[in-house]
Amino acid sequence: MTLFDSNKSATASIANNTPGANLSHRFVSAPGQRHFLRVASHNVGSIGAYLLRVRMLKSYDRFEPNETALAAKSINLDSSVDAEISDNHDVDYFKVATGRRSGTMLVKLVNRSSTLRPYLHLFDSRKSSMREGLNDTPGADLEVTQKVLAGHDYFVRVQSYNNNLPGKYTLTVSVK
Repeated sequence: MTLFDSNKSATASIANNTPGANLSHRFVSAPGQRHFLRVASHNVGSIGAYLLRVRMLKSYDRFEPNETALAAKSINLDSSVDAEISDNHDVDYFKVATGRRSGTMLVKLVNRSSTLRPYLHLFDSRKSSMREGLNDTPGADLEVTQKVLAGHDYFVRVQSYNNNLPGKYTLTVSVK
């Protein structure tokens, strides 16, 4: 079985050379993405009937889609949100308004998994990079601070360091 993306480029090839054996493959697809599948005999010349089943598995949190700053989900200061990096391609963006507060923004990620290697990136209202932080220890927590101004929107990007392993986390943003 060969899986192709919307450009008809092969993305995965899966085989089982045991006659009559089952075969399965899980993959990540962006919303609205089209894929193509080719099923063929592993041993040229063998024939047989097969059943093909494709089904979506829920692998996202309530904030999806939030893969870009333009699709960032707004969160309130001093409120904790539970979210998840669901696969090695997932990136989460959140938008935080400072309101009348200025001072030091604290972005705190509490890791709720044993796999996520947290990487935080802060952006200003123009979506320009301000500060980054990472912890390449799986399951570790992470905090990043940055001076901010009142009346501005800021963006927080959460992802797995090196796009490695997924995991659940709790994010809290405050300004002191």
